[in-house]
Amino acid sequence: MMRSDVGARLDRALSQVRFTPEMEEAVRRRMAAPPQRPVFKRAVVAVAVCAALLTVALAAGPAIWEAIQAHLGERAAYATQPQVTVTDQGFELGVAAALADRNIVRVYLTLRDLEGDRLRDGADMDLWQLARDESGDLIHDPTAPTSGEPMETLSYDEETGTLTFCQTYYRQSSREDLDLSVGEIIPGYQSFYLGLNGEKLAQAVPDGVLESALGADGRRYLLPEQNPMEMDWEKCPLPQGEEPGIRISSFGYAEDGRLHVRFQTAEDIILTGMDLPYFGGWDMELMAELPDGLDYAFPPDCPSREMLADSVVFFFTGDYSTQGGPVEGAWSLNVPLEPVESLALDWTGGPVQDPAGRREPAQVEGLWLSPLGLSMHVTSEGMADHLYPSTAVLTLTDGSQVETLDCTLAVGMEREGRVLLDLVWELDDPVELEQVASVTVLHQTMAVQGTPEIVPFAEEAP
Repeated sequence: MMRSDVGARLDRALSQVRFTPEMEEAVRRRMAAPPQRPVFKRAVVAVAVCAALLTVALAAGPAIWEAIQAHLGERAAYATQPQVTVTDQGFELGVAAALADRNIVRVYLTLRDLEGDRLRDGADMDLWQLARDESGDLIHDPTAPTSGEPMETLSYDEETGTLTFCQTYYRQSSREDLDLSVGEIIPGYQSFYLGLNGEKLAQAVPDGVLESALGADGRRYLLPEQNPMEMDWEKCPLPQGEEPGIRISSFGYAEDGRLHVRFQTAEDIILTGMDLPYFGGWDMELMAELPDGLDYAFPPDCPSREMLADSVVFFFTGDYSTQGGPVEGAWSLNVPLEPVESLALDWTGGPVQDPAGRREPAQVEGLWLSPLGLSMHVTSEGMADHLYPSTAVLTLTDGSQVETLDCTLAVGMEREGRVLLDLVWELDDPVELEQVASVTVLHQTMAVQGTPEIVPFAEEAP
């Protein structure tokens, strides 16, 4: 195939996808002519990339793909589309795109309501990454620590009733796929928060005793609308045009000597979680379930008024549903992954010393470079936190330099008295391995040599 033919095929493929100018340039760079790769191979890669991206765009829908593409940026040229979906309880869950290298997997999930518009106010999912036991069977351990970033909502497509999410996982197994499971979906999900620490708490509680009433069980609860307070919606933004679903209606001491808080919920709001403050070891208890909310209180005279200004951590937080509450079901997905190429580098720096002298030196067991970033496997006697408030620098063959984002602790585990750490330095924009002359990290510079080879995703730690 001649070079001009490659360009023509690329132009035809790109014309069917709604790329940003930056995205189109990124794809074109992927098929640029590095001297050690034949033109035919570049043509296959470029056309395959465009075909995959076109399939994603057509399968997910233009608006959904635009949201994914905007989030990926130039990394979209390395994304794949797994084309996996599962349906239960009127909701279709799928993975529209995936991005993986040796240490990081980023999946773009779509959640579609097949029965209405219950997702218009957002949603949350009980999403789990499953592992496999020694026999290869999937296992779900709710007590096991998760390794990844909080799920991010990207967009809602009104035409198809589809929410798009991004979920990032760090390596936890050696398989080149990802097993995901959801047992509960909360349509219309909204979180809330209100912090009242120190003087804020003392100022929020009025002098005197608030009016209250006795319930049938003899427990006292506050009457409403005595000193209402709104939640901090700047910390938990509401969807555009949506009114708050919960607030504090009354907050103060009642005749029983207890510090009460009465929550008022809007009509059709279903509380799905509530974390209440504690004070000096005293917990709040439920005093009354009311038609429009709940009343909670501390034990009598605990805390006293004189103690309120001494509070260090005092906040209310929780979440609710505007669309009928949680929906239980079974959504399971096996997501195939295609890790981008990685190159193993020789670490030349020896043990990494702790500048504060608090721990023994950390041992670098492996260092890998991919177009998406740099990863390092380390063993130490502790968490080696002196390693990860750092960045890495890639020096390119043209003499320019690219700085990574701050280091992320991807995985930390203990084995035989040693702590095993995987550290990741991601790139804002991908860099072809052929363009990298050297890597500088933790004050050491390593030359980049050799032909890039595919390194299996999440290769087992030594």
